[in-house]
Amino acid sequence: MILSLCSRVFDPDGAIVIIIDPSSELSNTTRRVNRVKTLDGGVSINDTGFAEGDRELKIKAQLSSSEVEQIRRLQQLYPLLSVSIKDGVFEGTINQISESPPITNINFLVKGRLDG
Repeated sequence: MILSLCSRVFDPDGAIVIIIDPSSELSNTTRRVNRVKTLDGGVSINDTGFAEGDRELKIKAQLSSSEVEQIRRLQQLYPLLSVSIKDGVFEGTINQISESPPITNINFLVKGRLDG
């Protein structure tokens, strides 16, 4: 599977395309739901819907050191990045990069969907 990561403003070095590991978690979605116990022994469920901004992409890939450095540069320079995956194009930020050779783990917090 292929993933594209790029800055939201012009930067000649601000884009990278990588092949990601099939164990990456890209399709996890949640609803804004909570459950509250009531005094009568039942429960009340509050559902305020679905938002793309609740998504978290857990990207795993075997990357070269130069690719990791390029992604770290994007993380450090830009508060918002675009990521393109098979599900769509999203805006968000990288909140964590960790390396467990040979795999690099990238945690991307989605702010919203850009492709409609």
